[in-house]
Amino acid sequence: MKSIIRLAVLLIFATSCVPGPTTIAPTPTGRPNPTPMDEMIHPTPTPGEALPATIVPPPVEISTEEGQELAVIQQLYDHYWPDPLILVKNQPTTLYAVTDGREHVNRWTIGPFADARDMLPGQVFTFAFFPDKVGVFEIFNVGHNFSGDLIVADNCLDAEQLRIDQGVQAFAIIHSSVDGRLFPDTITVRVGLPVTLYHFSVSGEHLVSVDSLVPEPIRVRPNSIPQMEFTPEQVGEYPIIHANDDLVGLLVVKESACPGA
Repeated sequence: MKSIIRLAVLLIFATSCVPGPTTIAPTPTGRPNPTPMDEMIHPTPTPGEALPATIVPPPVEISTEEGQELAVIQQLYDHYWPDPLILVKNQPTTLYAVTDGREHVNRWTIGPFADARDMLPGQVFTFAFFPDKVGVFEIFNVGHNFSGDLIVADNCLDAEQLRIDQGVQAFAIIHSSVDGRLFPDTITVRVGLPVTLYHFSVSGEHLVSVDSLVPEPIRVRPNSIPQMEFTPEQVGEYPIIHANDDLVGLLVVKESACPGA
């Protein structure tokens, strides 16, 4: 399955690199988004005097979509859930991470984007980073020397196509009584495509269901990773319900998980 996903990624990236027809851009009348260097006031040159060239760095393409929040669960000593983890380029990213190990501090690297040395068992660690490169990278446990795939797609539609090619939309949810919330508390999926939710509790035991999609609750407790598998057939909002406490989340089902699609 991983080899199929990697092939799909390479095909999408290769397609995005094919040059389009050559067009002649009109001469700009001004810079609508000046950089700080553009705001500098230069003295008027004397006749024959040339001012040094101002080097303006190329603009960074920032996505107009909102930032992305995801979770990942480390199962010692050999796996991450979900795998692969799919992100979108140029979106501020919050990645909630947890491990089912009980012994010592973990050190992870998240591709070339982030690393941490103080991940403790029984806690939710937050990685905040900006994935500005497209490609297939790794979530890597340095001490135990194992990894999962981290795929950064060029845009949301490419990320959704990867999930379609994979045949499933896979997400993790971390439940915490101590923090009084789910990480993340909202997940958006595409209608008609199978969904797998990996659950993990860092504190407390929870009876969890997803409204009419998974009406029979499953038991989510520390140091186990139960799964929910279902296919949402109707667009709508489905509460993630806790039968034995007041934690709540939301599963949003849309025609496309991408804004504006």
